[in-house]
Amino acid sequence: MIEFAHPDRLFLLGLVLLYMLAAFWQRYRLERRKEQLFPGPADSGKRKGIVKYKAFLEPALFGLGGVFLVLALAGPQHGRERKVLKSQNIAVTVCIDVSKSMLAEDVAPPAANRIDRARRFTLGLLSRLQGEAIGIAVFAAEGFTLVPLTRDYGYCRYLVENLDEMAVSAPGSSLAAGLAAGRELLAAGKDREKLKTAVVILLSDGEDLGAEPGRAVELATLIHQQGGLVYALGIGSRQPSLIPIRTPDGREIIGYYRDSENNFLTTARVDQTLQKIAAAGGGRALRLDAKSNPGKFLHRILNRVSASGRALVVEKRKVSVAAWFLAAAFVTLAAALSRQNSA
Repeated sequence: MIEFAHPDRLFLLGLVLLYMLAAFWQRYRLERRKEQLFPGPADSGKRKGIVKYKAFLEPALFGLGGVFLVLALAGPQHGRERKVLKSQNIAVTVCIDVSKSMLAEDVAPPAANRIDRARRFTLGLLSRLQGEAIGIAVFAAEGFTLVPLTRDYGYCRYLVENLDEMAVSAPGSSLAAGLAAGRELLAAGKDREKLKTAVVILLSDGEDLGAEPGRAVELATLIHQQGGLVYALGIGSRQPSLIPIRTPDGREIIGYYRDSENNFLTTARVDQTLQKIAAAGGGRALRLDAKSNPGKFLHRILNRVSASGRALVVEKRKVSVAAWFLAAAFVTLAAALSRQNSA
């Protein structure tokens, strides 16, 4: 279907119509006078009719060329509908575990500990976003919003870079608290950001010391039922590791955390818990290590969102076809001028 970007210019078609009426009337009068002054033989009626109609061909071509020219000036556009992935309709929420177990240093350089691994991955993710809204929550025994949903990646980067694990690390670790914080963050910005779908990324070692171990799976299921996807990225080693206590400047280890019975605390990545959460949330559980590529991970997620159709938007793309009308006008006017010169 043809639409016009400047329909107000179509009034010029009236001027073209007036020209054609005037030109046809003038040619009609001229042909009538020729017949009166130069009557032909009786058997030339058929030939006279052909000549008579050819006389009207020139103004008709000029008029048709004018019509094409006016239509070109009106900005004709052809609309096509297509499904496109709208990044602006997607929210990525990162939930970072900042419990004491995340201070374990069982990660490969250049990350210093598990929290630093999560921080580096989040910064890499930020550098690859292209219009998606992002929010960040941190959690230990409870969950807190660090950055509400935003597209201000610079502000978000600043807060993530300055995430102080010595200050935010706290006793307890509840994966349900992290997912609840992420879900509340999405709910707060859903209407404002006009979101179509959301992706919740849980960065944790998988240790869950919450009062309701099954609550995290329930929340992941609820997020998925509401159109979101939950990915759980496990950090750390599956082998038990001690949790060091460092000096405020982070240069030296001055001890290791102990439990209430003065035994050394150990921590290990719990894949089974993360896999249950990801399965309930419709996503995947992956291991986050030094080789993990945030760009590939984001690409995989967006492909999944596109395949699900949750953020696909029917977009009507308008393509200008003015050039075709200009070409038709040029050909028609050229033919009219050629006939005029040969007459």
